Amino acid sequence: MDQTTSRTADKFVVRLPDGMRDRIAQVARENTRSMNSEIINRLEQSLLVGQVYAANPLQADLERAYRIIDRLLQANSPTTEDVQEILELFKCGTPGASFPAMNSSAGV
Repeated sequence: MDQTTSRTADKFVVRLPDGMRDRIAQVARENTRSMNSEIINRLEQSLLVGQVYAANPLQADLERAYRIIDRLLQANSPTTEDVQEILELFKCGTPGASFPAMNSSAGV
């Protein structure tokens, strides 16, 4: 197996939204990881979920729900996008379910 050093590893510069670097640093500390390790772990989990979805859509929905819950627990308050994603998840998983569309004036 090839040994990759920090000099030879692939590098990719990412622009983070305001506040995300601090959130990643906080979660990395809580998980006793470096920020780089935390980001790599999150990316790997995301890619695995994509593979799981192809094999088992129900398991993929469960993994997606866990990710949403994790994000909500780390945030001070849910965003409209968070709530909409949860509603879409339940709508997809519940035959005949009907949820009203969210809009920014809903006061989430």
